[in-house]
Amino acid sequence: MLRSTDSTDSHPRTKILLGLGREQKQKSEDCNPKLDVVFQKTHKCGGSTIQNILFRYALAHELNVVLPNSGNFFGGPYLFKASYIKGTPWQMAGLHYHMFCLHNRWNGKEVEKIMGKTHRPLYFTILRDPVELYRYLLP
Repeated sequence: MLRSTDSTDSHPRTKILLGLGREQKQKSEDCNPKLDVVFQKTHKCGGSTIQNILFRYALAHELNVVLPNSGNFFGGPYLFKASYIKGTPWQMAGLHYHMFCLHNRWNGKEVEKIMGKTHRPLYFTILRDPVELYRYLLP
């Protein structure tokens, strides 16, 4: 069990995390939220649930999400291209994007064009054991 307790340590912003029989000190300034996030959805891995959580987080914190003009998928059978958002109202407004998490065929260089290199976003996905996935897809 992991719990956080206030410490009487010399630094008032230090917390002690207790877990697995060890004590670890962590400064709260080291724990900052990631605002720029790239989530690559993977088929049949719970991606829609994670996507929904990210959308709600973005809405609650007024973050900008990469969206097409319509629908919920970028590019159909083709690899994602940054040009897919060209002409959208948010692209024309020159907004900084915080989250990329819609269905697409991965193209890292093109995603980087949108999400930028300066504010290195957190990239993540969910993978599932292929044997288990195969069994799940069988009739």
